[in-house]
Formats: sequence, C-alpha cells, structure tokens
Amino acid sequence: MPKHKSSVRSRVESYVNTLDAAEAASIAATQQLLREDSVREQLAFIKANLGHLPQGIERLEEREVPLAESLEVFEGIIRVLDMIPNTAGERFRNKCKFVLSRNPDYERIRSIAQVLRGDSPDSSLEGFSPSELSAFKFAPITSVDVERSFSMLKYIRDDRRHSFTFENLKMVLVIYCNQ
Repeated sequence: MPKHKSSVRSRVESYVNTLDAAEAASIAATQQLLREDSVREQLAFIKANLGHLPQGIERLEEREVPLAESLEVFEGIIRVLDMIPNTAGERFRNKCKFVLSRNPDYERIRSIAQVLRGDSPDSSLEGFSPSELSAFKFAPITSVDVERSFSMLKYIRDDRRHSFTFENLKMVLVIYCNQ
C-alpha cells in the first residue's frame, strides 16, 4: 500500500480511537471493527476487485456521452465484475444477471447502440424510424439526468415563489437548458 494511503488509514484509525466509545454505539462499533483483521482483509478485497466502480459510475453520470460509449463503459464494468473470484464473485454475477433480466429494454438499447456504431443489431428494431434511432445518439442509460431535471423543477415550483412571473420562468428554463 502506498505510504500516503497507509498514513491516511492510520490517521483515521487513531482519530476514531480518540473518540469516547461511551458517547455513541456507532463509535464503539467502529472502534471494534477497526481492531478486527477480517475487516482489513475484506476492505482489501473490495479495493482490489471493486476499485474501478467509482470511476465507471462517474463516467456513466456524465452528460452528452454517446449511447454506444456509455454502454461500453457499463459492459466493461460487468466484465470486471464477472472476473471476481469465489463466492463473492458468484453473488456479483448472479445479482448482475438478475438486474439485467428485470430490465426488458436493455437488449433493445444495446441493439440501438449497435446500429449507431454502424453494426448489425442483435435483435429486431421494428417500429423505429431512422430519425428515431438517430435521436438515441446521446440517450442516457442512467437516471441521473432525470433526477437533475426533477431537482430543477422542484426548485422552480417552490412554495416561496409567489411573485415568479412567466417571463422569469422562461429565463430560468433557458439557463437550465444551457447548462
């Protein structure tokens, strides 16, 4: 482990140990966990096998990323999860298969991405016109943009906006749409 990460861990550990365990059950539990070797081993396993997830998730949350590129990132994450050894890896694989099987449009999105890359799709895309398929070029595969939109809408519809005029609404929407 690099020296700076080791020192950060030891600083966190020493700080937690300075806290009074009688003040909160969570402090006592954390102090107990930090003394157990199995926790350190499990954290090492997580870091070694799941350390790529934060970067992948951040990449999937970015705006204006082509659909084909987003799917490549997602499928790369799945491939790495498939390589995790032993029973923990089996649980990850089963969970991924279960989640994907519960998403009926995943295969359709994959086929659309194949068309946008210039490849032949794995499944039929009947009912989509060429202009509809091309509109998927920057389609997000996560709900982050949707959540951002609802957050903005909640801000606009706040009860404290008694004098919010239609002209102000138009200006706010233009600002949000150009971000």
